[in-house]
Amino acid sequence: MAEHINPYIAGAPVTDPTMFFGREDVFAWIEQTIAGRYADNTLVIHGQRRVGKTSVLKQLIHRLPERYIPVFFDFQGRTHTTLDQFLWRLAREIVRTLRTRHDIELPRPERDAFTSDVEHFTGPFLAQLGKALGERNLVLVFDEFDSLEETTAKEMLTHDLIPYFSRLMHSVKQVNFVFSIGSSGHKLEHMRADYTDFFRPALYKKISFLEPEEARRLIVEPAQDVMTYDPAAVEHITAITSSHPYFTQLVCHELFAQCQKTGDWHVGVDDVEKVLPDVIERGTVNLKFVWDDASDPERYTLTALALLGRPASKADVLITLDQYKVRISEEEVGAALLNLAAKDVLAEDNTFTVDLMRLWLLQNRPMERVIEELSEKHPIAVRFIQIAEQYREQKLLEQALANYQNALKAAPEYIPAHLGMAEAQREAGQWGEVASTYRAVLELDEENIQARTGLCEAYLALGDAAQEAGDVARAMESYRKVLEVYKDHAEAQERLAALDAAATMHARIAQAEKQKELTQTYAAARQAMESKVYDRAVALLEKIVGWDASYRDAKQLLAQAKKRQRTQRSGLRGALVGVGVTGAIVILLGLACLVALGWGVVSGAIPLIPTPTWTPAPTATPTPKPTNTPVPTATPTPTPTPIPTPTLEPTEPAAPTPSNGFAEEDLGDGWVRYTQVAEGYSIELPESWLVLDMTIEDIGRLMLQIGELNPEIQQYVELMLASQMVELSLYGLDTDPASFEDNPSGVSINILSQDMLASLDPALMISLMKNEFEAMEGYTVLESGVVEINGVRAARFVNEVTMTDAFGRVITNRLIQVMLPTQETAFIITIGSGSASFTEYEETFERAINSFRLE
Repeated sequence: MAEHINPYIAGAPVTDPTMFFGREDVFAWIEQTIAGRYADNTLVIHGQRRVGKTSVLKQLIHRLPERYIPVFFDFQGRTHTTLDQFLWRLAREIVRTLRTRHDIELPRPERDAFTSDVEHFTGPFLAQLGKALGERNLVLVFDEFDSLEETTAKEMLTHDLIPYFSRLMHSVKQVNFVFSIGSSGHKLEHMRADYTDFFRPALYKKISFLEPEEARRLIVEPAQDVMTYDPAAVEHITAITSSHPYFTQLVCHELFAQCQKTGDWHVGVDDVEKVLPDVIERGTVNLKFVWDDASDPERYTLTALALLGRPASKADVLITLDQYKVRISEEEVGAALLNLAAKDVLAEDNTFTVDLMRLWLLQNRPMERVIEELSEKHPIAVRFIQIAEQYREQKLLEQALANYQNALKAAPEYIPAHLGMAEAQREAGQWGEVASTYRAVLELDEENIQARTGLCEAYLALGDAAQEAGDVARAMESYRKVLEVYKDHAEAQERLAALDAAATMHARIAQAEKQKELTQTYAAARQAMESKVYDRAVALLEKIVGWDASYRDAKQLLAQAKKRQRTQRSGLRGALVGVGVTGAIVILLGLACLVALGWGVVSGAIPLIPTPTWTPAPTATPTPKPTNTPVPTATPTPTPTPIPTPTLEPTEPAAPTPSNGFAEEDLGDGWVRYTQVAEGYSIELPESWLVLDMTIEDIGRLMLQIGELNPEIQQYVELMLASQMVELSLYGLDTDPASFEDNPSGVSINILSQDMLASLDPALMISLMKNEFEAMEGYTVLESGVVEINGVRAARFVNEVTMTDAFGRVITNRLIQVMLPTQETAFIITIGSGSASFTEYEETFERAINSFRLE
């Protein structure tokens, strides 16, 4: 009987183009993308072991356009060397390929030239090569590039080669690069994370299994002259191998050998079944690679799935393992399934991508053997883990952690013990310890998905906690650590983007506000000079010079002001201008708003008192004397002690009047609901309160007409008038005279609106505002947190504010400040009183705030 040569190639790369089937999409992609519009591209193909990457690279000599000359270089076994020796060997391979395949003669590279200067490759050698190539391009094809991840390679070659290649790819013309990675088990995303700069310009293509029709051609065509297949047999082969090229070739190789022995050259389904034991035996090296690369939880999971032999869920795996008394956590099984899917071992339904793997497991790794092997590796650690799991199930986390720690003492590198401890730490909320434990796992297994996922979760939790505590810098550091693990982690990117945007906005607004404040302060200083209020002019000009000594003529103006101040030391004090409000004494000292992140913050004083029984009239003498005015007989009022006034006569302001801008609804219990139709909200306030619809400008004009206030209050007046980013929507005041007995500032509420803070997350508001409040002079944050008010999430603060009023009195107020962001604007509610009487009015304040709703 004539002996036929077996045409099927099981193991070695396919170099003969007549025996290569499929991959047309890959070659089309390479041909289309290798030449860029402005510069040629670097290409990377990746995929699991034995999927055909090397065969694709070997075929480039037959498939690339003529202008490209590929030179194949296998990294496997060539990384235990130094950079100069590597470059010398690469140069030799280039010269050999050009001579044997393209009749291009170049001098043989001398080792000493590379040893003495590693730049000899990029200098003289490539210059000589460029002349020989003419209009053609050299394509350096590097196979098994991830061999550089091996420990010895990292120590000897990788550290120098990566930056060298990076410079080469960016600076040398007429040289293209094609890499293959994945066969060593290193995942593409992890390689790219480690070599970010190197791989950034590359384009990527995954090499996977053959298309069904390509697999059928691979089965039938190589031996079609002597061998025939039953169609059912062909389908059975593709089902068993999942069209994996290596295993398809292996099955066909064994079938050909069987036909050679029997002389029967027709293959049926039964023939395929007969050769499977031999296929499994010959393929053990490659099938076992998956097993050797798996963690202990992954091995248990693989064995359970092989027993199930069907699509299975995480619960199915846990039930199967429980039947064999295998104690493994739900988290470990879930992570194992994810990791095996990421390695292309499992499909989406948790079946094996290559069914031969299932058959190999059933034959070589029964569950009893796996349990025995894994227990024998670390028997003491395994027992401690079993005890720890029992404690975890009972929520006795302290005892569980102690037993995990004992397991690690027995076996410090036993990953299941680390993973179990991390899960217990997570359940205990110990996020710092969780991160530390998962980092220890990744030092042992850098591709462990459970550790990577858990580490990201820990960093996110640490970042959120830091953000809640107002430590934005530490929060951003934690979120960046997430991206070091998974550079495309969406949640971390979103959190960082929000904080970056807020920080940028804060910086821009702070800069703009500083310029506005400088301009306004200068204008106020000029006005003070014209009004001969030199004490104030000096204070303002000193502030300007402290900020920017070169600002306009501030230094010269300051010298003038000081000179005039010495001759006129009449420290002017602000006069109070009054308007009548139902005969009660009402003093408003403190429109308390927010100064941070562009919130046009206003804080000042609006004195509102009854029409006085006297009017200050300036005289020629330095100290003015008041002129008595008859007291109205209808309402006797004792004459107050006169307050010193400046020589300038104050101007009578127009008093604000209740606005018709609100729709009012009497609630029948002494409260009224005020609806602001234009801005789309309503709120309930006591009917005894005076509610005014005033703008920031209205209050500003009143304040300026009050006269000279103390510098602290005047500063807030000017800030308020300069602000273009905040609108005062409502001002409410308790007009009951009793409310002023312990409240020089009165009992009041104001609502502001701010468009720039629309849609800002309340939790982010809390973290960004807390430090800002505490940094403000006189501000103390007593409480802070996120609340919900009629369906709207809001940031709530209780602050204590100490300030000096126009009379020089130190006043302490307690304020509830609530920020409610909507899609289009943010409402800022401030309500409060003097700290001494805050408890008396607290119930009123809470009802008012909680009644706020969007209309």
